[in-house]
Amino acid sequence: MNIQDLIHKKTWKELQGYLAMSDPPGIILSGITGVGKYEIGLYIASKILGCPEKDLSKNPDFYITSSNNTVSSEDIKDLVEFSWRTSIKGKKVILINNAHTITVTTQNKLLKILEDREDNILILLSDSNTLIPTIISRCCHIQIQPPDGDIMRRFLKQKK
Repeated sequence: MNIQDLIHKKTWKELQGYLAMSDPPGIILSGITGVGKYEIGLYIASKILGCPEKDLSKNPDFYITSSNNTVSSEDIKDLVEFSWRTSIKGKKVILINNAHTITVTTQNKLLKILEDREDNILILLSDSNTLIPTIISRCCHIQIQPPDGDIMRRFLKQKK
């Protein structure tokens, strides 16, 4: 099964619409815990940067927050530094996992990047609907729907 087979049809259609934009804004991927927001963020990053997901960690135009549980002000500081660097192939992608852990003060620092971002920087936020309204208003928002039961059964059967 490929990723398209595992994503709810409505969500897949929204993702394809987003990827078809010539200059997409930042994107917020939200949904219940475990629905695959992080994995979908990696998928989007690989499509925007034109490299396989397995090679994203080696791509100098890709940045992912280092923390596994909480996004710190240090992560945002590193992100700001990354945003100032010149891109190698024209686009830069930033994936902020667990964006719901960012404090309001740190979210305001992130807001500055979203407001002043250059056209070649794309920010992906994996969240559970807890970002401040000014960040939400500057991003496209996709609510990740869980896959329907048939899809999940086929996937689990395939994985045994």
